[in-house]
Amino acid sequence: MNEIHDHSDPHNMNRDKELWGASRKRYISTWRNKWLTADAKTIEDMINMLRAAADELDQMRRDGVVLEDEGGIGDDYAQLVTTDPKVAEKYNMVDESEYWGDEDDDEDDEGDEGDEDDEGDEDDEDKR
Repeated sequence: MNEIHDHSDPHNMNRDKELWGASRKRYISTWRNKWLTADAKTIEDMINMLRAAADELDQMRRDGVVLEDEGGIGDDYAQLVTTDPKVAEKYNMVDESEYWGDEDDDEDDEGDEGDEDDEGDEDDEDKR
């Protein structure tokens, strides 16, 4: 019952591309340690807050979430990754393309255009 898959057939090529893309879809979340105990009033509070964070990470690991290979946490930003959409939904993770796309959009929103206009206004005032 094995069929030979003709990779030169455009229909099969499109299907292959879709399957490959779906299998490569990643979901991402940023984990920070910096503020885990910021609201602690006692050492017991600190212990409980850190234990809760460790329990959450342990559950995420059991669900297949991993630490981004290239990331590490040296800069206090750990990128947690999964390819399972159900796991991503459970932990409010976002599609990687949306995650990185949003960052680029924010930079565009801050853009230099407004700064250039402001500088031009200052120059105009100096001329007056």
